[in-house]
Amino acid sequence: MSETKNVVRAKLRRTSQVIALPDPPIGIYENLTPPAKRRKFEDTHSRQTFYVQNDLIKKINKLAKKEKGVKTRIVNEALRLYIDHLLKSN
Repeated sequence: MSETKNVVRAKLRRTSQVIALPDPPIGIYENLTPPAKRRKFEDTHSRQTFYVQNDLIKKINKLAKKEKGVKTRIVNEALRLYIDHLLKSN
């Protein structure tokens, strides 16, 4: 820690004065947008049960390597590509 920071901290410990900060200008926060609320996984995804061929499951498992969410991303991306291809060819 720098010497200046130590000096400032020592001075702050010795004083019991409270420093009043000036009020921010009126309207300073009007143009700020509130932070976006993070949506839950369940709000953007639905659980489905269906059968997948065993050889495909083995390949997905090999690609996923026990990393969280990788299987979901693989299946979603594969379905997205396949469905987009089908829609373009019709």
